[in-house]
Amino acid sequence: MARLRGLLRRSSHTTPPADETLEVGDMVLDGASREVTRAGEPINLTVTEFELLRYLMRNPRRALSSLRSTGRQTPFPSRCLFIC
Repeated sequence: MARLRGLLRRSSHTTPPADETLEVGDMVLDGASREVTRAGEPINLTVTEFELLRYLMRNPRRALSSLRSTGRQTPFPSRCLFIC
């Protein structure tokens, strides 16, 4: 868990506000209340799942391999593959 937090902390040079609201399609992530809804229905997530979803929503349509090639850290182990 500490390793994941470290990777998340280093993944961005600037930290967006914690109270940001992100929307992708019908999914809404509210950073202030740490709530996620899809089509108006709440989704229960662990802290790690919430942070991973926030990372993905902040970086739409971006291949993880391209992030790694620029030297930026991602919160995912190298053996993970995500298809979105």
